[in-house]
Amino acid sequence: MEKIKMQIVKLRKGNGLTQQQLADQLGVSFQTISKWENGISLPDISMLPYISECFKVSVDEILGLKPLTWEAYESKGTSQSAYWNDKKDYLYQTRSLMWNDDYLKFLVENVWKINRPVNLIDFGCGYGYLGLKIMPLLPEGSTYTGIDINEAMIDEAKRVFNEYDFQSDFIIGDVNTASIVQKYDIALCQSFLRHLPNPQDVLEKMIASVVEGGLIACIEVNRPFENDGLCINGLKLNASEQTSILQKIWTSEFEKEGRDYQIGMKIPFYMRKLGLRNIESRINDRVNYMSPEHPSYEGQVSAFLSSAGLESPKSEDEIQHVIGLLMNRGISRTEAEFYLKEKESISAHLLKENGQSEIVQTFGLLITYGWKCE
Repeated sequence: MEKIKMQIVKLRKGNGLTQQQLADQLGVSFQTISKWENGISLPDISMLPYISECFKVSVDEILGLKPLTWEAYESKGTSQSAYWNDKKDYLYQTRSLMWNDDYLKFLVENVWKINRPVNLIDFGCGYGYLGLKIMPLLPEGSTYTGIDINEAMIDEAKRVFNEYDFQSDFIIGDVNTASIVQKYDIALCQSFLRHLPNPQDVLEKMIASVVEGGLIACIEVNRPFENDGLCINGLKLNASEQTSILQKIWTSEFEKEGRDYQIGMKIPFYMRKLGLRNIESRINDRVNYMSPEHPSYEGQVSAFLSSAGLESPKSEDEIQHVIGLLMNRGISRTEAEFYLKEKESISAHLLKENGQSEIVQTFGLLITYGWKCE
């Protein structure tokens, strides 16, 4: 009942009609329209074709089984500062699963061959996670500069870096408009370009920020890799079906927002187009095996739950809200419900196992780097 009520209200208001005007068009009383919208009664099945014709939508759209084709797209706004205001805990948890320190050390010393002090700038630095990982590996005298649009993140980065003896500086600003005067030896970013509508433009800005011969490195995800890279002992996951549904969502967000969930695979193309040389790509070697025997098991599982959006049970109102957001991205109610059911099955399984489940997860982060021509 709620599904029909919600769609009739949206359709009537979206078409600028009063209850009386809609009632006149359908040949019913305005009290009947009011009862439909308040969930007191439902339209007779024989009325559905007339409602469909009135609003020029399908019956499935009226029933809430398919998204309303005319409904305004709701952007996530991940490129905006406000989106990240309450994401500090999320970033702390998810970043803890991303790197093996020895592999990052291998990149610094054996692949990028950084053997002298360098000045490094981190685009979309957040609270400075990557800087905290890489600075101890750089030669003494190296400096770190982080730039991020969110003031709270920069404040947290300053607080964290104050606990270490690193020479650091931070810039609050939109990377698209911020004036970066100094030239750096290295420009890097992690899980940043995936959130932007113009990744190639920002990559060009990164290149402009380094000296001739400087290094540019981008660490970005390919979401199909990430979605398929999960196995939970004792639980059958329908990853291929999920990916099929998510592909529709990713396509919608790419078309409407410019967010590219395959950005990790495309960066080499952008780098070559922008004139970098000696471009290479690698896959981060981190695979998270979460076992009850591991001393960090509880923290790992907590981070996994956060990364998968499974932190806490949702109320029915929250579930319906999420379904609405998913449908807004072009999938059907059936697909949205299946996707959420899969998430619920993971939560239920982990709860049933009571902290004894084994999990294997990989993000499949792609590391692409190149050098600015001298």
